[in-house]
Formats: sequence, C-alpha cells, structure tokens
Amino acid sequence: MSTTGKHHPLYVAQTKIIVFSDRYPPREITKIVAEVNMYENIGLPYVTARLIVIDSANASNAVQLQGQEKIQIIALDSEAQPILNKEFICMGVEFGQKVGDDKSAYVVKLVEEHVMLSNLTRFSKVYQGKPESICNAVCSEQLGVSVSSDGSAQSDMRVVFPFTVSPLEAANWMAARCTNASGIPFYFYSTMDDDSLQLKDISVLLGQGPFNDKDFVYGTNSSELAGGPEDQDILARKITNYTINNNEDTLLAMARNVYGGYYNFVDTYEYGGQEIIHDLTKPLGSLPAVNGSAFPYNYDPAFSTGRPYHKGQNTYSTQIVTRKLFDDTNSFLEEQELRNHLYKAESRAIYSFMDQQPINITVPGISLGFDKLGKQMKIYIQKDIPAEEESTRESVKDKKRSGIYLIQKVMYTIFQNRLTATVTATKTSTDPSLGGEQLNKN
Repeated sequence: MSTTGKHHPLYVAQTKIIVFSDRYPPREITKIVAEVNMYENIGLPYVTARLIVIDSANASNAVQLQGQEKIQIIALDSEAQPILNKEFICMGVEFGQKVGDDKSAYVVKLVEEHVMLSNLTRFSKVYQGKPESICNAVCSEQLGVSVSSDGSAQSDMRVVFPFTVSPLEAANWMAARCTNASGIPFYFYSTMDDDSLQLKDISVLLGQGPFNDKDFVYGTNSSELAGGPEDQDILARKITNYTINNNEDTLLAMARNVYGGYYNFVDTYEYGGQEIIHDLTKPLGSLPAVNGSAFPYNYDPAFSTGRPYHKGQNTYSTQIVTRKLFDDTNSFLEEQELRNHLYKAESRAIYSFMDQQPINITVPGISLGFDKLGKQMKIYIQKDIPAEEESTRESVKDKKRSGIYLIQKVMYTIFQNRLTATVTATKTSTDPSLGGEQLNKN
C-alpha cells in the first residue's frame, strides 16, 4: 500500500471496486456502489468490509455475487497513486430490496481471505515453542499468513490441537496465553496496511508514543486562540463527531473480574489446589501512564465501600492445571511455577479494563491513514464552556477527555469519494492535575 502523491485531506480522487471471479472476466462495479465501509478491530485477527450497492445496471445478473468472488477496493490520489489497495472475499449478500422496476439495493459482506480459508480447514497437529511462535506457525502453515509478534513471558510448551479446531481458533487460543512478566496481555489483530497479523503486548502499544505531533481537535479552534477563526491546518485534523458509549461501567467491570477475585488453580500432579487473589493495582501499575499518573482517575484504589474494589472478590474461579504431562517440556496449561498462573487472571483483568473509557470520534480518513490500529493518537477536546476570543487553547482544554488514546477500532467510510474514519479509542490514565479543576458557576 502506498501513501505517496498529493491528496485533499477529506477526499480521494478516485475509487475503484473490481469483482474477480472464475465465472466471468473482472468487472468494475464502482458506479453502482453507493458506499464502502471497512472495519478494523484490535480484538479480531481479520478485517471486514461492506458494500452498499444501488443496482440499476443489471449487476445482479451480470456480476452474479454469490459469496464466491474476490473484490478489490482501490482509492487513488490526484496523481493516480494508490492510497488504498485492499482485497477481500465476498461472504454473501446481507440484505436486498427492490426499490423500483429499474432499481434495487443490497448490502454485500466482505472479509479477508484467510478467514474463509480458516473456516474451510480443520487440522490436528503437535506444535512446540513459545505461544507466539506456535501462533505464527499455525497461521503460516494453515492460512499462508504470518504473525508479527512481541516476545511473551511464557516458557516453551507443547500443544496438541484436536481435529475439531480451525486455524484461527487455534491461533486465538495461543494468543490468549501470551502475557508479559507483569501479566499484561497481548492483542491479536489484523490491519488494513499489513498482510501479516499482529500479536502485540499492550504495554508496548501504550509505551510507543502518539503518532501525531499535533492534536486531532474537536471544536472550532485555530492553532493559537480557542475562540479564533478556524485555519487550514486544523481542517486535516478536525474531529467532526464525538460520542461516548457505555463509559466507565464499574458494575460490568466487577462482573468481568477486573478489580479483584479468587482463583483456585488445582495442580493434579503435586501441589493440589492453591488459591491466588488477583489484585488490579499490580498489573495496572505496570502499564505506561502516558497521560500522567494512572491513579486515581481511571481507578481510585483509595475509594472504599467497606473495602477498596481491588480487595473485594466477586467471583471464585477454579481451573485444573496439569503438571509433567510431558517429561521434557510444559503443556499448554502448565507453568514453571504455580504462582505464574496468576498471569492468566491479571491478563483477563487488564484486557477488560482497557474497554472502560472508550470514545468514538470521526476524523478525515486520509489524515489518519490506514496504519494506525494499535497506535496512540493525541486528541484535544474543548471544555463544556463557551470559549471567548481571548481564551487560549490550554485554558479551555477538557483535561478529562483530551489526551493520548490507544486506537482500538476504525471504520473507514468512502461516500462519493469522501473518506472518513470513525475511531474508537481508549485510555488508561488521565491528567493528574484534573483534580484541581473548579466547577464553572457562570
């Protein structure tokens, strides 16, 4: 994929949608595609897409979409250089409706090729190595796609996959086993700009720094004055829509064992059962606090309802763990030390904690690019007070909602060659000076 050449920050010069099938020659259907949506998700090892088609050109007969075609989506800049070139497999037609004698509308679902291949494949094989190496071996051998990964804290292990498992199920199984030495889990995902799958340590993602030097901005802001006129530089970084969904749901976090819980790991070989108490403050304290102190805003360990949240346990989980299943190496469920099983509890807690403070913003898609999933971005949002002409950007900055966020999901939309990106992002820390803010009584 290339991002060379000149382009408007909001529009691509040309979009092409081409259908490939062994049943007929390649056919371009760009003129009847009203909208293209493409979806990245840091929790999924594949990218999906959707085409909204308004058919008045006999496409239903001439193109014959039946879930067995390749579809290529291309976006070009003003110099005919590719900004986007992505290939999908048609999964089928999701919805169709006749809207007149000469016109119909339908929605086509698309997915990356390795997902279709995974659904066609069942295998049984023994693998040995670190979990990230096994994940890469499974995907490379069974799906023809490699996995780019960080190193985990788990030791080498031997895993036997039954014939009932698909390659992506096996890869997800191994990805969920990966943690670092602080119990921080890994994300396993696919991106728009890389043919390899990604298996990345969350603490590494949070420690990489934001990709943008200048903030993406919500509000009419010049570079200097909050109440001043909007300048051209802001246009490429303007947030046109901002929403919050299901934010900071503490009861849901408790149900997911985020704050604390009992885990009973039963060793059938030697040690018997051992109870381990999971405490959020240990793994959370090891995460990079990119916006300042991790406490007390995204979790306040001093707050108590009889006891701090991390000292309470709302669930009791039991897991059988084997020992010496193989003489020369560990199995999937084994650890060198029984206490290392606590990594599993810590990783589940952090994985759920990452979803505690999501926001959704819509920004120009070309300015964002197609390589930002799993990266951090700087966001500026204005306080919920009127900005006066003499106000500076810092004086009206919303310190709670502004800051550095990790990009978890992106939906790219192409409509009449306008490319927008709807980003779902989250952060684990907040500006510690926020506690000094005063309520505006005017």
